[in-house]
Amino acid sequence: GGNWEAYPTAPEDQTMYDTVAPSSSLSSPTYDLGGAISISFSASDPSPSSGLEWVDFWYKKESSGIWTYTGFFSTSLNGSFSFTPGAGDGTYYFASRAKDLAQNLESYPQDGDDRTVYDTIPPAGTIAINNNDTLTGSLIVTLNLSASDATSGIYRMQFSNNNSTWSPWEAYQSVRSGWDLSLYGGDALTGSKITYVRFQDRAGHISVSYADTITYTDLPPCEGDFDGDHDVDPADLAVFAANFGRTGCTG
Repeated sequence: GGNWEAYPTAPEDQTMYDTVAPSSSLSSPTYDLGGAISISFSASDPSPSSGLEWVDFWYKKESSGIWTYTGFFSTSLNGSFSFTPGAGDGTYYFASRAKDLAQNLESYPQDGDDRTVYDTIPPAGTIAINNNDTLTGSLIVTLNLSASDATSGIYRMQFSNNNSTWSPWEAYQSVRSGWDLSLYGGDALTGSKITYVRFQDRAGHISVSYADTITYTDLPPCEGDFDGDHDVDPADLAVFAANFGRTGCTG
């Protein structure tokens, strides 16, 4: 006996059982010259999926920094946003963190999803022709260089003899031998010669031009000018000492 309710033909309610956190990632440029950094992101929630509630974004400056909320979040599975650093130049790490409707929360990775070297300052440097000699008897000289960049580092350099016509970019080094004072805006006339250099850092900044001057002369070398640079200085003593006692010399 008794009256029994019939089973409903359609479910009266349902529960999504979801124990797996969603996942997300983002991508930022390797270098940024200043202004806002453009960051793209994507997120997903594995099946069975309760659906994404939101994804938010975090940053820290340098690997030893503390994760800080950027103030940006999204309810979309993918998109982009712009972040402007407020703590100056350096390496910024970025991480995303997703949460689904079942309240499963992703943990952001300790080292972040990506990083950007934020560099707003061009490199600085110096140039000296033949170690600051004042005269040269040859159009072929050696350039002594120094350069520094605190954030992204020195990448390459190029040269000119008129600050307008530039040689191709080449890898940075502290000594550039075989530079020709007559090329890239120069000439073969005697007189004052100026050589310019500019440096580029890895973020893409190009420095101002740095210059040094030397006088090119075709006068015969001075007595005792063993290195042929038309002056007598301690460098000549080194040449003399290296050749003292030799026999069968010419010239």
